[in-house]
Amino acid sequence: MVCYNRTRHKHLCDGQTEYAAKTIDDCVEGVLLEAFVKLKSIPNDGIIEQQFACKMKETEARINRIKKLMNSRTSELADLKGEVVKVIRGTSKWSMELLNEIITNTESEIKEFQDELEALKDEYESSETLYSKLQNQYRSFLDWANIFTESEIGAKKMIASNMIDKVSVSKGNHIEIDFNISFEQFLGDVEQTDLNATQVVV
Repeated sequence: MVCYNRTRHKHLCDGQTEYAAKTIDDCVEGVLLEAFVKLKSIPNDGIIEQQFACKMKETEARINRIKKLMNSRTSELADLKGEVVKVIRGTSKWSMELLNEIITNTESEIKEFQDELEALKDEYESSETLYSKLQNQYRSFLDWANIFTESEIGAKKMIASNMIDKVSVSKGNHIEIDFNISFEQFLGDVEQTDLNATQVVV
């Protein structure tokens, strides 16, 4: 990984070899400020439409994956039940006990797939609720972006905690910043790789 701030924003880090709380806070604040600028540069309707389309596409992919798995298990179940006749006739290599156990497990898997599929279909059909949720999320992020610069340090840390999942300090004077997945997704394709698990050197 390249040093995010030294290659793009040298003013954010002073190059010290020892950690100080203020240095770490300044680096995190610098990255957040850039993310907020990018967030505000995207038209409201555009960013929500993009995120909504992404969520719907993701749900569709999950539905198709579950359908494929369920069809595969259903086909296997039909073959297993066909094997029961062979067991009765004494022409199968399977024992009835083992076959019954496998059939029971397969039926249980199919039931789990059916339940998951129903839940995903409900999620997909509740598109208006999802759209409203995304609008509210975006407004919250935008509100925080607008007040962040003028906020006191305590308020800034509160806002940062809602934007960032984790800040890790590791060997080699690196700070790794993992953004909240919802916030990261809202930024879409706008230099997304720069904002995912960002690493900075101080």
